[in-house]
Amino acid sequence: MNQIYAFMPTLKVFQIFGINPFAVNKNFQPEESRNWKIYSIFCIAFSILPLSASWYDGKLYLAEDKSDRGFIVDFIQLLGVRLTHLIIVFEAFYQQKLLLEYFVKLYELDMIIETDIGGVKIERNRGKHLRMLMTAALFYVGVLLVSLVFLMKRDLTIYIYAISYLLSYLISCFRYLQYFHCVWFIRQRLIILNAKFSEIEIDNKNIERKVKNLKFIKSVDVLLYKNDLKSQKYKKNFELLILMRKMYNKVYILSTLVNYSFGFSLLSNIANDFFSLTANSYFICLSMINSSELIEKIFNGVRSFLWCSPHLLNLILASIVCHLTIRTVSNQKICKEINSNKKNSLKQSNKTGLILHKLKVDYNNEIQTLFIEQFSLQLLHQKIQFNAFGFFNLDLSLLYTIVAAITTYLVILIQFYISGRDSS
Repeated sequence: MNQIYAFMPTLKVFQIFGINPFAVNKNFQPEESRNWKIYSIFCIAFSILPLSASWYDGKLYLAEDKSDRGFIVDFIQLLGVRLTHLIIVFEAFYQQKLLLEYFVKLYELDMIIETDIGGVKIERNRGKHLRMLMTAALFYVGVLLVSLVFLMKRDLTIYIYAISYLLSYLISCFRYLQYFHCVWFIRQRLIILNAKFSEIEIDNKNIERKVKNLKFIKSVDVLLYKNDLKSQKYKKNFELLILMRKMYNKVYILSTLVNYSFGFSLLSNIANDFFSLTANSYFICLSMINSSELIEKIFNGVRSFLWCSPHLLNLILASIVCHLTIRTVSNQKICKEINSNKKNSLKQSNKTGLILHKLKVDYNNEIQTLFIEQFSLQLLHQKIQFNAFGFFNLDLSLLYTIVAAITTYLVILIQFYISGRDSS
């Protein structure tokens, strides 16, 4: 069972929304499909219609007074989410070969892990993917229903705007989920690589010290046995080290394919999320300043928070999965499966570079030393990072930057609001 088989139900959902324009054959191998390409073109044309309508229907959805700040902000949010929808489906169609290559390379890497390494089980749980998809769908539907409840006693145009906005943003949520899975698959392979990497010993002296309690009559037989054991152990571990370098190169290629496949849509999504979080934070602050009753303050604050909660959740999940992949924090269950025959199983895998430099190396061996040096240079230049079209990296530092930027904008906007209110 390969990764495509376990991921198949989620892939079908992505195909329906036009962000996965390739087919899967009977052997669960990805391949180009003319029908799905035509369907993707249809999705692009369909996404242009609401974007074009948003230029003319802003007054219908919101208010007649265009000088109202709420109208301007809500109109920009609606325009931004529809533009992001168009960017997502267009990028999915334009970069379909890169995404197809990603799954092909992922399959090749899995074959190396399962055939050449052996004793390693890659987690491919279809039920887990289904539960993740259902959780995301239930959360989104719940936010939609609760938001509509909080919009009670408002005009009908507000309901129309809310449904239109959330349906357009649904594509962004699925694009985030697709990105989350692609990065998560890379993280799983890195965990296996690091855990297996920790088992390698290429120091002949250390291998010799482990040969104990040998009961041979002739000392020559003992010496021959030691030399044979050392050579076999050294050869096996050095071949495994070469294989680790090959695996790391493939993992780096996978991360590069993810960056190119999702870069522009990810940038557009994050920009839209940042604007929504800033606007709703500003509305919460205005509600706290202007509302006289506590219940009204709580009601308006919860409504604004629910409205931006999908944006916040998507940003947090994308940042966390990228951070965990870069740090390659080990999964204890996988490490226990790999090291089931050892008394002290690995609880946590360090970074690949740290593990490499902690290896016990025979520095008298020039070939070994040169290989370690080349591998170190490879790790130095082929850093696994995830970015949004090259503008910024995705990790936990992105959340810190966004919070700092929102705080700065809030201070400025509130100062302008207070000064304008006092002058009037």
